[in-house]
Amino acid sequence: MDEATPRPWRGLTARPNLRAAMSTQPPEAIPDLPRCKCGTDRDSKYCLRDREYTFLGSLYLLWGGTSVPTRVSFRCIMCGRTFDSTTRPSECRNYITGS
Repeated sequence: MDEATPRPWRGLTARPNLRAAMSTQPPEAIPDLPRCKCGTDRDSKYCLRDREYTFLGSLYLLWGGTSVPTRVSFRCIMCGRTFDSTTRPSECRNYITGS
């Protein structure tokens, strides 16, 4: 094999833990998140995340900083209904960016 041939395994230092991947333990239960009437949930591509910031947080955004929203509301774009919202800081940190 010459140097022009790509080797995807180059640079890997650890082997995958196959025993952990093939565990017989049941997966952790995922909490049932609220859904819209049409079936849209937080992770759906039809969900619009509306973020609310404090006044100082908004100023920080205008200056180019990254601010944590104080409230995140989840709205379905198909029916327009707001089906969930959160003010928990641990969850709001997941929605800092515009994704």
